[in-house]
Amino acid sequence: MLVEKIFVQSNCLQGENIAAYLLWDKDRTLIIEVTLPQELELVNVNNAQVEVSGNKLVTKKIESNGYFGLVLKAARHDEHTLDADIKFTITDVEGRQDIEIRTVHLFRPEVQTNEMPDTIKIETDERGRTVPTRAIGIHNEGEGLAILGLEVDDDSEIEVMEPVEMKEFGENFGKELSANMDDVKKNYNSYTKEIDTFVTLMTTRLKINDENLKRLKKNTEDIENVLAADPKFSDVFISTLFNAFYKNFNIITEFESFVNYIKSIETSKIIIFDPISVIKAGKTKKRFKGQIKVLDRGLNIYPSIPFNILIEAESETSMPVYKLLVSDKQ
Repeated sequence: MLVEKIFVQSNCLQGENIAAYLLWDKDRTLIIEVTLPQELELVNVNNAQVEVSGNKLVTKKIESNGYFGLVLKAARHDEHTLDADIKFTITDVEGRQDIEIRTVHLFRPEVQTNEMPDTIKIETDERGRTVPTRAIGIHNEGEGLAILGLEVDDDSEIEVMEPVEMKEFGENFGKELSANMDDVKKNYNSYTKEIDTFVTLMTTRLKINDENLKRLKKNTEDIENVLAADPKFSDVFISTLFNAFYKNFNIITEFESFVNYIKSIETSKIIIFDPISVIKAGKTKKRFKGQIKVLDRGLNIYPSIPFNILIEAESETSMPVYKLLVSDKQ
């Protein structure tokens, strides 16, 4: 083979970028032609000047011989899983030619409902835990992780709110985290901006919309880059976060069913945004109306799923929202 290595990311979430590069002997002069499938588009090239025509690009000049890199983007498709082939045609000055194919597996979540009840009654079991008689049945047909969040309409008679114990936990955790991170900033003042942003994200409830999701994604990437670049800071940062959480964890009660929900994420491929927020219900039926927001792990937004349900309870009670959304793989 004329090149020593062709690397192409083998799996990619639809809507995200794909990295690819070629390596070869620096004493060898090559012309590289890349033919892209319709599922992929060119974002950028590294270390080369190229000529692009339709779905093909050809290197016209390699800046530093021996390396050619490119960044591609996988568009979102109707199919939740599909394979896309990238064709590399490599030619040297003597006319010898290699043709190599690399396949990228493209995936995304595909959330569907198999039950949407009109009415739900919240009962209490023998241990005092809330149990809905019915739930919104959901499943993820795709391969990617789905993130679900409930957004309540303005005319809904039932709201999603923070449970009392979580409010206390959030306030104490926020104070502890903020104070401890202030100490961290004294030794790592070059990361003050990233630390302050992270503390804000951890102590503020965000509404799911394009603006907040873009900000969340950027801020998360910023802190991940800093942690990856500085192992010592990473150890201190993670230890500080864990200590603030652990010190206040005893405030939270009735977590057995929540732990079971956490364990189900691997098989269901579904995670619920803000899962321990609650809805309040009583003997009078009230309408719970809104949208189930669907995102993937890249925080790309998918079509929402509407719901309009009458909810009542045996007595005045609160129930976590994760009990309303049940996967058939839990």
